[in-house]
Amino acid sequence: MLPVTDLGCQALTGWFPQTRDEHVPEAPLELVKCNDAYPQHCGLVQLRHSFDPQLIYGDRYGYRSGLNMSMREHITKTVADLRSRIRLEEGDVIVDIGSNDGTLLGNFEANRFQLIGIDPTADKFQRYYRDDIVTFPEFFHPGQLSGMLGDRKVKLITALSMVYDLEDPLTFMAQGRELLHREGLWLIEQSYMPTMINCIAYDTICHEHLEYYCLKQIKWMADRAGLKIIDVYFNAIN
Repeated sequence: MLPVTDLGCQALTGWFPQTRDEHVPEAPLELVKCNDAYPQHCGLVQLRHSFDPQLIYGDRYGYRSGLNMSMREHITKTVADLRSRIRLEEGDVIVDIGSNDGTLLGNFEANRFQLIGIDPTADKFQRYYRDDIVTFPEFFHPGQLSGMLGDRKVKLITALSMVYDLEDPLTFMAQGRELLHREGLWLIEQSYMPTMINCIAYDTICHEHLEYYCLKQIKWMADRAGLKIIDVYFNAIN
């Protein structure tokens, strides 16, 4: 790994203290890059250290999509765009990985599709989910949905602002591919490292974000996971 930048030890960025005196854990923020000199290199920029996800996404985790009007509008437009790209029929399975407070799934008609949200914070935000949305308040893992779906496949998978939070994103993509219907669609959305640099958005570097992707790394993983990229687009929100 080649060193990129070192921001030293910083307070955990997703931790929202309840009082002024509450201790917020600190951890290093150091970026490194996969060395292009090695065979099978991917060139990924990533954090040198990873952290206990139970600590990052525990009781003090404070982000909620539905609080921000700009994010709500962005998610609504995103769902409308997805609906224009794929034919969804009654009973189709839609899974949002990293569903947060259910804002994205809430844009689909109630009781028409099988809507599933997977997120370790889902219990905390359960009151914001509609009753017809099934939640798994845990991290995504293989076999998680087998008891519910059996042999059925997922027509639409969404993963907003979470693929850069993963310890093993390639395995995640391969596992998602196993769930996906042969005519299914998977939307991945996260910050883009070249834009981060151009905008000097150093605040994007945080303990949650383990990876900092270019399109090259997304394609590198998609090729190895048996997925095909059919479109790439940018937005000003997320």
